[in-house]
Amino acid sequence: MEIYKYQALAINEISEKMRLDISTITRIMSKLVRDGLILKNRSVYDKRIVEATLTEKGKTVARQLQNSIEDYYKEVISNLPRGHVREVMRGVELLVTALEKAR
Repeated sequence: MEIYKYQALAINEISEKMRLDISTITRIMSKLVRDGLILKNRSVYDKRIVEATLTEKGKTVARQLQNSIEDYYKEVISNLPRGHVREVMRGVELLVTALEKAR
């Protein structure tokens, strides 16, 4: 989803955004390349940097995943008591902020 969001990301950027070791990202990326979901290419700006982009198949899968996530969130929100959605969303915002500060 990060590659879908940014269209192309260097391996180290993915590692930082996902807070995973580069070795872990590299293993995952190898499987995604094998499955035809991403391509790895050298950066046009710096040949030392390897960037990942989604294939057409990868974009289709990412769009389907994005739609599933959005549908799930809509379902969750629809099950909240009327009049409390903003209150709950504010609580979630506070939780996310607290989690980010704890990193």
